[in-house]
Formats: sequence, C-alpha cells, structure tokens
Amino acid sequence: MTSDDLAAQLHQLQNLRSLGVIGDAAYGAGLTTLRSRYSNAAVDALLRQDSSAELARDHAQTIGGSAQVGVAVAGDVRGSVVAPLFPEGGLRGRATA
Repeated sequence: MTSDDLAAQLHQLQNLRSLGVIGDAAYGAGLTTLRSRYSNAAVDALLRQDSSAELARDHAQTIGGSAQVGVAVAGDVRGSVVAPLFPEGGLRGRATA
C-alpha cells in the first residue's frame, strides 16, 4: 500500500462524511482503520496537509447582468458536475444553492 492509496482512501472517507453518508462515529472508525494500515504519523501528516491546503484556498465568483449559467464552479470539483433540472421557463432571477 502506498501513500497515494492512503490519500485516496482518506479523501473518500472525508467525502462520505461531508455528504452526510457517514457520521462522526463511522468517520472516526475509518480513521482508526487507516491508522492501523498505514501509521498514525502518515494519517496525521495527510490530515495536516489537507487542512492547510483548505485554509490556503479562496475562491469567489461573480455572475451578473443577463448571464445564463448552466454550471459555475469556484474551486475544486471531484467527480462529475451535473446541471440541475430547472423548472420550465427557468428560475427567473431566483438563485439556488
């Protein structure tokens, strides 16, 4: 198992947590499993690296006028971006998150 394997598994675990698929207990159990497979030091180093990278990122987007935007991305996207299905006639000035 390589450090790339650890990074991929840790990111998958973090994504599942951020999506609400798993809770804090399952996230903690996942970290414990990764620590036993790789080492406490390797997992801690990757967690520190990820948190400092997140702090360093700053993304902003301004869309104005009569812009028609299907998908606007500020930052990193992991996986596919699927445009939502809008009601017939569009949003007419309403924003969705």
